[in-house]
Amino acid sequence: MTPDLDSLLRAADPAGRTPDDAALLARVRDRVDVERAGSLPAGHRRSPWPRRVTLIAAAAAVLTAVPLVISAVQDDGGGAPALVSPAVAADGSISCADGYASVVRPEEAEVRLLPDELPSGWAYRSIMVRHNSRASTCIPPSLAVVEQDAAGVVTARLAVTGPVDARIDRLHLVDESEPDTVLGHPALRFDVQASTTGLRRWVWTDGQGQQWSVEADGMTLEAARQALTAVRVDGPQVGWDPTLSPGWVVVHQRAGAPYATPQHVTTWWTELTDGEITRVLDVEVFGPVQLPLAVGADVGDRLTTLAGRPAIIARPQGGEADGGPPGSTPRTFVLVEPTAGALALVAPPDDERSGFEQMLASLRQVPSDDPRLARYGTD
Repeated sequence: MTPDLDSLLRAADPAGRTPDDAALLARVRDRVDVERAGSLPAGHRRSPWPRRVTLIAAAAAVLTAVPLVISAVQDDGGGAPALVSPAVAADGSISCADGYASVVRPEEAEVRLLPDELPSGWAYRSIMVRHNSRASTCIPPSLAVVEQDAAGVVTARLAVTGPVDARIDRLHLVDESEPDTVLGHPALRFDVQASTTGLRRWVWTDGQGQQWSVEADGMTLEAARQALTAVRVDGPQVGWDPTLSPGWVVVHQRAGAPYATPQHVTTWWTELTDGEITRVLDVEVFGPVQLPLAVGADVGDRLTTLAGRPAIIARPQGGEADGGPPGSTPRTFVLVEPTAGALALVAPPDDERSGFEQMLASLRQVPSDDPRLARYGTD
């Protein structure tokens, strides 16, 4: 896999797609997940919980042919490989090895989410299901807060992750960071994006030798320091004092024991076509930790609802301005939470977003004998 794979996928464009590309890249999807931890280019922004990055890559995969080496998907009974313990990466993120995918027949899956309606003129091509032990989601944040404008657009976000028993190579990290202090602890600060309001991370070690990290985006360094004054850490527990940083919304706060890896994921990957263009409806159900959808919102995304369900209208991304092919245009991804702990995503055609949003709003659990599962299901 090349280091700029994520850029290629995000800049995906349907031009030049052959009929075989979708089938080829359906198999590539699992390989993309396995390579996820090292595939983002230097300085690129990660979501606070990288489940969304994986979904966007999957949705983009059917739109472009990317030269990749494909490895076989390990089948049930083959045994999952051991997962590597978390480590602090060179950009200050807490990273984990990626896991294992096992094939599941759609009618045998415990979660079977399909829409009641498709956009006008669209039809099913295939339905694929996988069980993953995907540690690329790594450790979910223990605390996530956002600032929003009057329209619900996220203007800044802050996420605290930990405590984590993560490996750390301090000699290597010193070259990539600045010494700093967070919550009274000596810390390393990583200015991941060079702009004034760019992405920053802090990493520190608590008294028990475990790692914590803070990720701040959409604010100046001074504003990030002010927001951090509202964070409260007491042993393994983390909280937020709204009186010290007013205007923020807490979208998630861990109440129980610290999170551990791996996360278990059931992935629904449904190909749709209008006869010319292929789109993917990607649904992922996470466990045992089930976070609200808003945790994955980036700066520039709009938090809203579809048919009463939490939803995100993502900021346009990809296209020529983001390093895509000449003439390519950004895409607007739409995400919805059809049930607790689930995330569904599509990349609608620019002039058909309303129909695709209605499709997301109509997602529901279907019985195991739903005729669509038998007709379009594939392993």
